[in-house]
Amino acid sequence: SDGCVSPSLQVPTSFTVLESPDANFASEDIIFISSPKLQIVNKTKNLVSNTYQWKIKGFNKVYDEVNPLIIFPKVGKYEITMESKSTNGCVNKYSKIIEVKNDFNVYIPNSFTPNDDNLNDNFKPVFSPEGVETTKYLLEIYDRWGQCLFTTNNIEQGWNGEVKGQLVKEGVYIYRIRFADMVGQVYDKYGSVVLLRKD
Repeated sequence: SDGCVSPSLQVPTSFTVLESPDANFASEDIIFISSPKLQIVNKTKNLVSNTYQWKIKGFNKVYDEVNPLIIFPKVGKYEITMESKSTNGCVNKYSKIIEVKNDFNVYIPNSFTPNDDNLNDNFKPVFSPEGVETTKYLLEIYDRWGQCLFTTNNIEQGWNGEVKGQLVKEGVYIYRIRFADMVGQVYDKYGSVVLLRKD
């Protein structure tokens, strides 16, 4: 403002802008606990020159394969983060949410024949291998008057048609089955089963 002038100084400068590496991958968005393997497909351009790290929240393991195969231990939502690093040390990241859902089936027979021929001798539900919380299992058998004849918390144990060591009469009996899935939801199933005596 007083009219003083400062001389300008120019310093020759050069720099290089390095390209950021690609970071992108494809996979299924939803898988089931009965088949908990997830194959990652790396979609970056320079697969050979870049290096990769894959991190999943809640996992201690860090994957460094180009196309990793990840096995999930339980149901839930998981964030997978891919870190792509170029030979020049530049880094780019890409994240995606994967959901592992509960998936199970249960088959409940409508009759059984307890005659010790190793064919359909016991009544019990049959569950698919994955997805059931076995510690919360309950099976109860009642007669038509509401008297409890059999109860167990062992998912492998069925009712052999006996009460106090004696085979009950042929007829219709009521069952109650309680079980929970891996996320804690409890299910109660009621129905009837026919006991057939075949000598």
